[in-house]
Amino acid sequence: MLGVMVLFYVCALDGVIGAVDGAIMVLLLLGLGIYVFYDARRTTTATILESMEGELETADPEMTALAKGVYVFGGMGGLALGAHLMVDNAVAIADLMGIDHVVIGLTVVAIGTSLPELAASMVGALKEEAEMTIGNVLGSNLLNVLFVVGTLSIAEPIPVDPETIRLHFPVMLAFCALLVPLTWTKYEISRIEGGFMVATFIGYMVFLYV
Repeated sequence: MLGVMVLFYVCALDGVIGAVDGAIMVLLLLGLGIYVFYDARRTTTATILESMEGELETADPEMTALAKGVYVFGGMGGLALGAHLMVDNAVAIADLMGIDHVVIGLTVVAIGTSLPELAASMVGALKEEAEMTIGNVLGSNLLNVLFVVGTLSIAEPIPVDPETIRLHFPVMLAFCALLVPLTWTKYEISRIEGGFMVATFIGYMVFLYV
């Protein structure tokens, strides 16, 4: 993920993310997808069944596949709609207050669009599915850069504000780099480390609005 963020920064250094940059991102996403697919195929069936044994025992045997699908996609739709309504109204209020759109995107919009991921990750954590939580965070960030920015820049070049290049990109890279030593300590993120990350982000938001 850190490498993808560095690529994102490099592509933005000239003040615009163009079609060539976008094509590189999309191709990298395809390459990552192929790698993940073939890596997953190397996992044996026995290993998969063993990891799912507890889930199979607690699953509702009376619930049909259709009902499960309705719950999954209905929940995703509800989360997306709630985040959409929150972002729209928060942006309207921020516009009335005369706050810069870059700041809005870095705070209000970012928090609003992260609410579905936060909810899914919290459920995964409560069910002791740490792999799903980490995968959700990594996958979301990779897709946001490689797929969203990549496809949009192919359709139309994306201008990048000089202040964003000078300040916000380095902060983003610092946050990503912070995850590396934190996850290497016993290969888990403790409550203290999580609290430190939250406090750091809150401090960054305060800096943006002061």
